[in-house]
Order: sequence, then C-alpha cells, then structure tokens
Amino acid sequence: MLLATQLERVFILRDNGQEIKLPDPEPKWSVEAVMN
Repeated sequence: MLLATQLERVFILRDNGQEIKLPDPEPKWSVEAVMN
C-alpha cells in the first residue's frame, strides 16, 4: 500500500539572527517566483 501526503511549503527568511516564517502565498508558484 502506498500512502502519499502533501506537505505545506513554508519559507524561512533569516535576517540579523532572526528567523521569519512565511506561509506559501501561492502553491502553484515556483520558489524563485515567491522569493522575487
């Protein structure tokens, strides 16, 4: 039996020692599109 689950993308930005977690704005976008 094969069980597949979809993971939610979370973007972690590091700035001055702090981690800022951002939710995925649009699942269809590529990582490059989100970072721009």
